[in-house]
Amino acid sequence: MSRIHSDITEQLEQRRRDLGLPYGVLSRRSGLGVATVQRTLNGVTEARMETLSAIALALGVTVHLGVDTNVTEHITLEQMLQQRAQEKALMLAGLAQASAGLEGQAVSEKTMQQAVKELERKLLAGSKRKLWES
Repeated sequence: MSRIHSDITEQLEQRRRDLGLPYGVLSRRSGLGVATVQRTLNGVTEARMETLSAIALALGVTVHLGVDTNVTEHITLEQMLQQRAQEKALMLAGLAQASAGLEGQAVSEKTMQQAVKELERKLLAGSKRKLWES
């Protein structure tokens, strides 16, 4: 494996670890098989540019090849984690609201927004891996 390719896959793997993103979730987000993602990020195989790009996009970065080969963020780690926390908090609060609505106990929009913010805070304070679980 070339040194450039190795540097890129190391940066992508580090980004995955920093996000706490399990291989299975990265696989779904990138549209690639779990084995392909693992082999690529562990340097077992020299991946095609399409594979690296799909992984990079799912990680919120872009791979640039050429004279200045590098990986650049198009969304920061913090923004990506915040975005995921908001998505998951909205989903969880929505499920609770739907369940309460079935019982005739739905809450106001203001209470719902407060619940979402509190869930986001708790999700960000907890395990990154759990943040990505469905």
